[in-house]
Amino acid sequence: AAGGAFGELFTLPWFNIMLGLLMIVLALSMFDIYQIGLPSFVSKQLKGRSGPVGSLIMGLFVGFAAAPCAGPFIAAIFIEVAKLQSIGVGMGVFMLIGIGIGLPYVALSALAVGAKDLPKSGTWMKAVKAAMGILVIYFGVDYLIKGLPQVFTASNIPWTWVGFFLLSGVFMLIYEAKHSDGRAWGIKGAVAMACGIAMGQALAGTGPKVAGEEIAWTKFEIASFEAAKASGKPILIDATANWCAECKVIEAKVFNTPEGRELLKNAATLKIDWSVGVDQQYKKMTQDQFGIVGLPHLEFYSAGGQNRRTVKALHSVEELRTLLQESGAKL
Repeated sequence: AAGGAFGELFTLPWFNIMLGLLMIVLALSMFDIYQIGLPSFVSKQLKGRSGPVGSLIMGLFVGFAAAPCAGPFIAAIFIEVAKLQSIGVGMGVFMLIGIGIGLPYVALSALAVGAKDLPKSGTWMKAVKAAMGILVIYFGVDYLIKGLPQVFTASNIPWTWVGFFLLSGVFMLIYEAKHSDGRAWGIKGAVAMACGIAMGQALAGTGPKVAGEEIAWTKFEIASFEAAKASGKPILIDATANWCAECKVIEAKVFNTPEGRELLKNAATLKIDWSVGVDQQYKKMTQDQFGIVGLPHLEFYSAGGQNRRTVKALHSVEELRTLLQESGAKL
């Protein structure tokens, strides 16, 4: 439910910077730089509490009192889920998280010898926490990149990720190296390998782009909209943003495929970009004109600007083909 409000805030650079710094600061607790826990005055009040009242209090504070290492990770997931703006998806995600956290307790309580079979704590637990910390820092760096477009440009963003994954992989290998056991080295090696694969993918983004791979999107303006109406082609208006996860899925799996690019040659393609730092007057103008309440938001017009179709999702190239045909494209 917070997603609606978050959608507005994600267009503001300071909000993304704040989120990025928050994620990084929270992640530091995963490396035991500091501890997240209950304040001492609360802990004193909890001592000796029993029965329903004590259970209720401990339940309310279990995230801090029993599983503080999950706090930064849950916070990152909350922010990502809020961006989806779907109450059903949000409830489903956190229900699965709750089941994942709670089932081991239920299973162990049903087994008399369950506690004896638990793996002993050791440096492997620190390796797991460090891996989760790197993941949370990844979210933080992503928000900082979006919030500081004047610093992180299209040319240096891939190199930023190359550096991040390189440092993360090296850090995992040297973290607690003197005290690590076999299980810890297995976890550390797996994370370092994953960072290496991610670094390779980031390096691929530093190379020259293939000519002709980009779709000829035109920024939506009143003038460009009128020109599109006069072009004799059906019109697609794509409202998107760099913080919209589903928008990126549509771009990757529908628009930027060979079939998708070929289909869009038969349409006038306009883009409304609500990325971080968007002019708020432009945002309000497009929001009012098309009734945009969340992203993704796609508008299909027939040639001349009639018979509008509005969709909130686009799942396949075939769906794009159908919508263009309904708008009058001769495919």
